[in-house]
Amino acid sequence: LGYGVLSALPGVGAVAGGLTVASLSGVRRPAYLMFAGLTGFGVALVAFSVSEWVAVSAVALLVVGWCQTAYLSTNNALIQRHVADEFRGRVMSTLFLNRGMVPLGTMIGGVGSSIWGPQVTVAAMAAVIVVLAPLVAYLNPEVRRLD
Repeated sequence: LGYGVLSALPGVGAVAGGLTVASLSGVRRPAYLMFAGLTGFGVALVAFSVSEWVAVSAVALLVVGWCQTAYLSTNNALIQRHVADEFRGRVMSTLFLNRGMVPLGTMIGGVGSSIWGPQVTVAAMAAVIVVLAPLVAYLNPEVRRLD
């Protein structure tokens, strides 16, 4: 498998994740799917970063795309469903701050890669997600009850 195929696999996973979430529109407690997607994203990134085999990396990137889309689409749907109409625009604008925060994460990743190398940095940043996602789910039981 070449670089082009590995680069395309998160997109293939994202399409599959979007279709999966769309087919589960009637699922009870979609917040569990949201947190599972976020945790799975982190786990798959850790697997990708430590993998030395192309096949494992390919599967990990496929799962990265699937989980990222599952998380983002479920998160967006829950926000749309539970925010009062008069506040929806303001809340959605804060949701899109994540796009503005990408340069900050990129800077942290670049500094970490310069010091420890890219594999360790990606694994460490993904491990933070793996720890924080269940922690946030545990500390916010009202979020888990959203349907």
